[in-house]
Amino acid sequence: MQRILAATLALLVLSSASASAQSGRESSHDQMLALLAEIDEREPFGTQYLQAADHQRQRVRDLPHQVGLMQQTAMIQRLAEAELRAARPAIAFEHLDEVARNVELLTASKRLRLTMMSRFWMGAFFLRQAMVGNCRGAEASERCTLPIRPGQSLPDQEALKDAIENLTTVVNLTQPEVPEHMAGQWLLNVAHMLGGDYPEGVPRRHRLDSTLLDGAAPTFPVFRDVSADIGVDTFSSGGGMAADDFDGDGWIDMVLSSADLSDNIQYLRNDGSGSFEDVTAEAGLIGITGGVNLTQADYDNDGDLDVFVVRGGWLGELGRHPNSLLRNNGDNTFTDVTLDVGLGDNHYPSTAAAWADYDNDGDLDLYVANDSGGERGWHSELFRNRGNGTFEEIGSAAGVRGAGQAVGAAWADYDNDGDADLYVSYFRGQNRLYRNDGESFVDVAAELGVADPKHSYTVWFWDVDNDDDLDLLVNSYRTPQVAIPDLWYYAASLLGRSQPGDTPRLYLNDGEGGFLNATEEYGLGRVMLATGANFGDLDNDGFLDFYVGTGYPGVEAVIPNLMYRNRAGTAFQDVTWAGGFGHLQNGQAVVFADYDNDGDQDVYGRIGGLLPRDRFRDALYENPGFDGNWLAIELRGEQSNHFGTGAVVRAEFKDGDVARTLRRIVGGTGSYGANPHRLHLGLGSAKHLERLEVLWPASGERQIFRRVGINQRILITEGSDTVATLQQQDAAPTR
Repeated sequence: MQRILAATLALLVLSSASASAQSGRESSHDQMLALLAEIDEREPFGTQYLQAADHQRQRVRDLPHQVGLMQQTAMIQRLAEAELRAARPAIAFEHLDEVARNVELLTASKRLRLTMMSRFWMGAFFLRQAMVGNCRGAEASERCTLPIRPGQSLPDQEALKDAIENLTTVVNLTQPEVPEHMAGQWLLNVAHMLGGDYPEGVPRRHRLDSTLLDGAAPTFPVFRDVSADIGVDTFSSGGGMAADDFDGDGWIDMVLSSADLSDNIQYLRNDGSGSFEDVTAEAGLIGITGGVNLTQADYDNDGDLDVFVVRGGWLGELGRHPNSLLRNNGDNTFTDVTLDVGLGDNHYPSTAAAWADYDNDGDLDLYVANDSGGERGWHSELFRNRGNGTFEEIGSAAGVRGAGQAVGAAWADYDNDGDADLYVSYFRGQNRLYRNDGESFVDVAAELGVADPKHSYTVWFWDVDNDDDLDLLVNSYRTPQVAIPDLWYYAASLLGRSQPGDTPRLYLNDGEGGFLNATEEYGLGRVMLATGANFGDLDNDGFLDFYVGTGYPGVEAVIPNLMYRNRAGTAFQDVTWAGGFGHLQNGQAVVFADYDNDGDQDVYGRIGGLLPRDRFRDALYENPGFDGNWLAIELRGEQSNHFGTGAVVRAEFKDGDVARTLRRIVGGTGSYGANPHRLHLGLGSAKHLERLEVLWPASGERQIFRRVGINQRILITEGSDTVATLQQQDAAPTR
């Protein structure tokens, strides 16, 4: 009843904001449309790369006359690289030709380095050109996913031939320990894979052993990309993705954003027949564009899920874009209410956002991770929900503003004291773990040893070993030396060579308020260059797996997306190759969700990068089914927030003769890709749950249910002593 009264009050406050509530909402919505259109016209997608190339060109022009030919040529080489990133290959190749002419005038020792570098960039460009030109249409995923299946080699071999010629020169000119040798060796092998003649086509001394790539048991099944079949193979420059039941019909829908401000938000509605329909226009979303990220929550407790769109991240001063709060009107339409509710005062470059009821008052608050740059007074923001449909920014008073380039955020009660704590990852610099002390937050990351890696990205809390406390995974993104392509670190890590690149960190909760670094122990001590990631249970065994979208803005960044299977809470196994997950295009947001309500989780990857040429089609990997039971749980809060965000669910059962406990957080998800609020529990061979417990965030109520059935979707309401069945299935989802 309290929740219903709060929702009613929120609606009344909103309706009294002007003489006409509807016209007021339209005014805010229309203002946002005009603002987004004006920014896009002024700063079209890719402007930052054009500016970088122009800056490098000016540096070349400003070189003093007395500068030697070697330094001048090296500067022209870097200009060619910048022009490739700016999608101006014709200009880039003019500069590479100039480099080649200058090289002939240099001494042999100086000539080698520049020849190798120019050949590396040409090889990388031609390989990317082959991928862009051929990874299209119905077979796009198969043609750009490792391993390349028989008959899926690229039909146009001309660009591949040029790539192989240049990359072969690179590896022949260099020693194995040279960074460009390792990166070139990787790209050379990929080129032959795409051409259909790997491994025999690769000279033996440069050939990669396939066992380096295939870390999985041969029995692991292939997940087929069905995105084109069901209407979700959307084409974009990456961006965000939220999967949830936005229309309340029991089926998981999707809202998608693109990093390109010219691209409209997309709302794909699940029609319940195994396909999706694009209802963006009908939902009133035309003109709501862009978004490097997005996430969903019921901010006004009215019973439907709203969407927060994050914009401007990674663009610095060019990223002064407004974020958007899209209010779900309950009739399958959305209205942009950002300017009405107090979220549109500052336009900082934002990268991620996370919702939680940090003060346990029954409504959801919002943390927005911003790029402060450390010099302009920008900062991350914490918006406290006033409970009347509006927000106030209290980041400074709460102690969570933290200067630096914040790129990821996750909430969870890691220390079991009854309130949500906040982890924020930073690109360049130490991460922060803000312990919630009630009135304010205290950064304990350094004290607890969880401040690394120094070049972080997506982050989440989870119980990776099922020991009933929350662990932490922080993915790494970039590497320490800007003069060397980041691809080297990935290739060196793959080859087992020593390198200083950042790896992810897996921190295990010690159950006493601290953490232990278990990265190497769990087999995750390798460079991944993560740009998005999320977790779920692929095989319904009750242990959480994760998928990583990889890459960075660079023509050379040809890196497979990576899937890791949890081996009974003791280690991770790379199943990228065996499961068919190794998409070579840049990966962005990731979601685990049961789109077809068949009792297992499918995996959706938002594909596409921040370079204009890196636009690509998304992939949805359909779960082929495993011999495991399951339970899907939906919550409805009364005193707590409507969808139970932050509630802790514990399930106790016997898997064969082994007693097991699962601990899950409602709304717990990766910071690049938003999983549904509907919890999915893999239960192995369990016949039923011995005990199911829900701990609610606002009321602190602990509900306990005994002998709960399996292979069904259920609804638990705060304060109720019964479980409602929403969907039932006779058996585990096997095919």
